[in-house]
Amino acid sequence: MVAPSLQGCSCLEPTNSWALDLMMHGKMRYLSEDNGISSTQTYKLVKSFVDAVKMATAALKAFAPKDDIVLTTLLQLGTEMQSTLSSI
Repeated sequence: MVAPSLQGCSCLEPTNSWALDLMMHGKMRYLSEDNGISSTQTYKLVKSFVDAVKMATAALKAFAPKDDIVLTTLLQLGTEMQSTLSSI
């Protein structure tokens, strides 16, 4: 995971591997339990991640060749994360 921006913050915000956890077990319920975050925050994190992947995919589609590995991977990631989000 990428560390959050420290701009405007006097301390380092804690980071964790919630996205990787979700990819490993695919259950939002376990994501909340394993990472100590509320179900509301879990949904918000996953939804914003899916939205970010969709935006990155749209940008890459405009510039990258169709068989680009990054584009292909982002499409697969977006599909998998969206299906997890839709299953709740």
